[in-house]
Amino acid sequence: MIIMSTRICKNCNIEKSLEAYNKHPRMLEGRFSVCKVCKNTRQREYHKNYQYENGARLYQCRKADESAREKYSDTYMAVYLRENYKKKSLNPIG
Repeated sequence: MIIMSTRICKNCNIEKSLEAYNKHPRMLEGRFSVCKVCKNTRQREYHKNYQYENGARLYQCRKADESAREKYSDTYMAVYLRENYKKKSLNPIG
């Protein structure tokens, strides 16, 4: 079996050493076909575009999560206090 020490990136078409590619066990030679620099650039652009396109929806989801967390926290605290302050040793008054 011949092991190559370089590879051509499918995105930028530049020949680079295998260390310039992330490892992946199912890919040819155990490496991705796109170099780390191109992969990182592509992911940065994707996340920036995703935030731009879905910003309003993400904001509403975040707000809904916050209100649900507050509601759960208040309910949990009420139940906890009701159950635990029935015992005399935990009662803050007596």
